[in-house]
Amino acid sequence: MTSETVEVLTERFGAQYRWWASGTALVAMIAMVLSSTSVTVAVPHIMGAFGVGQDRAQWVATGYFAAMTCGMLLNAWLVRHFGARAVLTATLVAFTAASFAGAAAPSLDVVILSRVVQGACGGLLQPLSMQILFRVFPPDRRGTAMGLFGLGVVLAPAFGPALGGFAIDGFDWRWVFLIPLPGVAAALPLGLVFMPEREAFGPRPAFD
Repeated sequence: MTSETVEVLTERFGAQYRWWASGTALVAMIAMVLSSTSVTVAVPHIMGAFGVGQDRAQWVATGYFAAMTCGMLLNAWLVRHFGARAVLTATLVAFTAASFAGAAAPSLDVVILSRVVQGACGGLLQPLSMQILFRVFPPDRRGTAMGLFGLGVVLAPAFGPALGGFAIDGFDWRWVFLIPLPGVAAALPLGLVFMPEREAFGPRPAFD
């Protein structure tokens, strides 16, 4: 069975494929990046809800960024081993589960755990998005691709605190965990169609 590689998908969808693939990757990445800052504004409310101090509540942010770093380090091996489509799909599903867990968290420990999972997912998706842009755009168009990537990386964190504030004022601090989910819901079906699979042949890389 032929794998749906970039070349196969380009032949199927034509010149517009690069825009579908890059748009899918960017929507997924922006949803992840939004979560990095939108929850930050909820930390004082989380402290009040669970009766904890800053020393414990800071792990809501620290756990996220530490896990994001680990996710970035694992990205290259996971994509080579399983393919971009499988990694994107699994990451979006895990991120969605973590978002609902955070929104319904009965304790601070569950909030922190959900943030760790969200951070790991964000760490996987950011470099994956860049990889997809490099693969679908020719060398003479990669400057445009990187401009699109940079725009998403810069703008999403800027909007995160504002969206988090609106969610808290209009609803409750738990809603900040659900802010990225519309983007995730859009990216998941698109990813199943436009993300390339792993090559069908060739050895899988060793973890080390």
